[in-house]
Amino acid sequence: MSRETQEVSATMAGVEVVFRAPLSDCVVNDVLEVAAKSKQRAAGAALGVCWRGKRRPKARLEPDYSMARYGGAVWDELRGRGLSRVEVMTAGAEVYVMLSELDRVPSESEVKEAEGNSEGKEGQTS
Repeated sequence: MSRETQEVSATMAGVEVVFRAPLSDCVVNDVLEVAAKSKQRAAGAALGVCWRGKRRPKARLEPDYSMARYGGAVWDELRGRGLSRVEVMTAGAEVYVMLSELDRVPSESEVKEAEGNSEGKEGQTS
């Protein structure tokens, strides 16, 4: 599956929001690295860089590319809109997981299942 089609959705403040992986591998890596220091900021950064559609956070990534600062700004903005910590962290974690799995090589069984060749189908004739 290409990066352009990697997306998840979450309900935030009663609105369904689509989150799509950015095309930049550097942006993805920067978001993933933030989690080593702050899961909260990583969740905010993941939401910010992947948010598509209406009500996107107004926070902007500064020229110094500090993803931690950006994630904090997104987090604060969403909390300022009245979203709970749990709501922001839950959605952020889902988006973070999507980003962390972008370059994951699927297992042999996942490939077979995607191709329709899962156990029990091989060698069968109708």
